[in-house]
Amino acid sequence: MPPLSIEIADLTWRPAGSDRLTLDLRGVSVSVPAGGVLLINGASGAGKSTLLRAIAGLLGTVLPGELQGRLVVGGVDLVAAATTESGIPRGLSERLGYVAAGPAPTYALPLLLDDAALPLESRQVPTEEMRSRIERFARDTAVDVALIDRSLSTFSGGERAAAAALVALVASPDLLIADEPLGGLDARSAERLALTLRESGATRVIAAHDLSLLDSATAQQLRLDGGRVVAPWQSISATVRSE
Repeated sequence: MPPLSIEIADLTWRPAGSDRLTLDLRGVSVSVPAGGVLLINGASGAGKSTLLRAIAGLLGTVLPGELQGRLVVGGVDLVAAATTESGIPRGLSERLGYVAAGPAPTYALPLLLDDAALPLESRQVPTEEMRSRIERFARDTAVDVALIDRSLSTFSGGERAAAAALVALVASPDLLIADEPLGGLDARSAERLALTLRESGATRVIAAHDLSLLDSATAQQLRLDGGRVVAPWQSISATVRSE
């Protein structure tokens, strides 16, 4: 399947029980073509993770609250899904790779090999092909191949961060969402993973404090502060409309 396009316009999010918006993109319109890159920058608490969760289909479906505006990912209307679905819409979840932020990402199964095999199983990759594919993506994501047979509970923070990228990328998703994917990595590992992210054929939405290793001539950028887009922008293809 081809990568997924993304359309965002006037998007807002109010968590359940809150009296304020934690994401307020009124007046902002963003269009990311299939295979394109959207880089999101901002300090801690700026709203980067919230916007990533919205694009991943988590807001209003897994996380309770009120999502309004326009958000269409690969033809799936995620604002409508927020009022009708009890989980990430299947049309999106089956094509999504997600790297959550944090020094110790969660995992489903104890061994990295088994955890990385889960998305391959869901995409019906033959069992005999799984290990070679996992080893190849381990090298691409700066994971020592010797680690794939070890328990993730023994990994360092940097090793877990790289392992999370491996699990997200191993099935070649059509949409990759990554929240601080280079956090905790040494310089050499960060450069290797950044190269893999830049060369991926997926549509990519990546949030990071430092975008220097991830930027490219074709990437769009958004800078957030307090849940809103900060202007003026530089090298950004998105637009702000007057209200």
